[in-house]
This record gives sequence, structure tokens and C-alpha cells, in this order.
Amino acid sequence: MDTRPACPLCRGSRTRPRYRHGEYTIFACRSCRGGFAWPRLGRSGLGGVYNATYAETYAAGVMQSQEFARRRFEQLQHAFGRYAPTFMDPIRVRVLDIGCASGGLLAEFSRRGWRAEGVEYSETLAALARSSGLEVHVGDFLALDLPPHAYDLVTMFHVIEHFDDPSAAVAKCHSLLRDGGMLVMETPNWRGIGALVRRSRWSHIMPPEHLNYFGPAALSGLARRGGFATARARTITPQVIEALAKASRFVTGAAGTAYSLASLVGVGTTLQVFATKGARALQPGRERYE
Repeated sequence: MDTRPACPLCRGSRTRPRYRHGEYTIFACRSCRGGFAWPRLGRSGLGGVYNATYAETYAAGVMQSQEFARRRFEQLQHAFGRYAPTFMDPIRVRVLDIGCASGGLLAEFSRRGWRAEGVEYSETLAALARSSGLEVHVGDFLALDLPPHAYDLVTMFHVIEHFDDPSAAVAKCHSLLRDGGMLVMETPNWRGIGALVRRSRWSHIMPPEHLNYFGPAALSGLARRGGFATARARTITPQVIEALAKASRFVTGAAGTAYSLASLVGVGTTLQVFATKGARALQPGRERYE
């Protein structure tokens, strides 16, 4: 009897165990080319993971600095200039940032004239964002009552890998967007140079926080199965390479150069997908896609 679990990314049955990580098995899916951790906690078990201790540690990290958020916004703005120039007019755009944490990116959106709202699972992190005057919906994204067809842009930066049911999350994003709206997702690249070199020691294999693992084909496919008409993938070099945090300056410099070159040929360590709802067409790009 075959006891291999179905893939939570594509519901396919062509899965095989790839790595062991403590009590978890990391499976690869032959159908969508993604990966996932098993067993799953289920949505009810996530509260034990994203508790106050997790929130305090996360809030103290470099990714929660306003400088980090500013660079992320500028990178996003540059991408819109290439793929979706109409989003360069922020006055017309209502944006929902899922997994907004303490609100760094929300603050950037608001400061530049965007109508911005956030969603955050952690009450501790949401309180930090709200203390800055930001609008944040608190709780499980899949359970929140949010207005359908109300948003022009939905963003998920390093969030999709955390969902117990990523397919349901993407489908809900689709329902929240107006026709012509866009979903932007960013996640570690399961088929990037870091994962290919480090394999089972890849720093992003960290269940039960990271449950899902995507390459360009897997994340683009997830968006299309969720109802999006088009999905464009690209890989980039992240602002912070956590695996090199304690490395020497020489190693950090050499690895940084390698990671930058990897992005140019489609195996960068960070993956982004821009998915559109309805007939809006994305402008052509030069990146290499899987």
C-alpha cells in the first residue's frame, strides 16, 4: 500500500521522500516540481509555532528594519516599471500585504501614497504595526472576512512557504483582487543555487515554519491553478543571505558574487512571481524562466 502523501501544492500523487529533518520528511513532487514537509500541523496547530517568542525574535531581526523595507519597496517598484507600468501610479492602487509583520512595507506603501492594509497572524507583531497608525487585520488569513474584488495588489513576501494549505491561500488572494489586479509572491528558491549546493542542509528547510518549497515552475503553477491568467517568475539575490551571517568577509564576498551571477541565469536564491487576474497582460521581461 502506497502511503506517500499527496502534494499540497498541486494535489498530485507523484511524490517521493527527499530529505529527513528531525521528525519531518521533506517530499519532492514530480508533477509540479515543488516540495513540502510532512506531517502537516494543520491550521489549528500554527498558534504553537507563531507565538509571542517567535514574534519577538522576528521583530528584532534585520528584515524588520525600515531600511530593509525601503529597499524591498524600491525593488518592487522597479519590477512594476518593467512588467506592469500602470502600478506606478500609487494613488489609484489599494494594496493588501499578507504577513505584514510589524508593518515596515506597509509604512513604505503609505508614505508613498498607496492605500495600504496588512494581514498578520501574530497579535504581537500586528500591535507593533498598529502602534504606527497602520491598518492591520489580525488572525488566520484564510478565516478573515475581507472584502472581495476590492484590491488592486496583494503581496506575500516570504509567507506562502508557511501556509498549511498554499492552494487555498492563493485562491483567496484571487477572490480579493479586482479584475486586472496582481498578486506578488516572494519565497526562497527550492531550485536556486543555495538549495542545489547545500541540499538537505539548505537553511530554508525548517519545518514546521517552512512547510512548502517552490521553484519557478511550482510557484507559477500554483498561481495559475488558483485562477490567475498569467504568472511571470524571476529569481533575484536577497538583501540578506542568512546562511552566510557568520562567515568570513572573504567567503561572504565570494558567495555574494556567485549568488548575483546565479540570479542572471535563473537560479538565484530568492524567487518572485507576478501573477495577474483577468486580461491584464504583463510586459515582456528578459529573465530566464523555468
